[in-house]
Amino acid sequence: MLLEKDRQIGDKTSYELRYRMMTLEMPDITAHIDSAYSLNSDKFHDLVIKREEENKLLYSIDRRREEIKKLKEVE
Repeated sequence: MLLEKDRQIGDKTSYELRYRMMTLEMPDITAHIDSAYSLNSDKFHDLVIKREEENKLLYSIDRRREEIKKLKEVE
């Protein structure tokens, strides 16, 4: 259980560093993100989760298509 908590803390630090790097490299984009988050943080959180799930589904679909394509090539 402690190892899992340690991993979660490490992930949060990692995400924070990524965001800080984005702020340095793309200040215009991150300024928009900050204002959207400040207006309604719950909605922003839900939107991020939704987009992550959509990306996972799209990746899964692409993987399945590749598997089907390979199976058809074998036949």
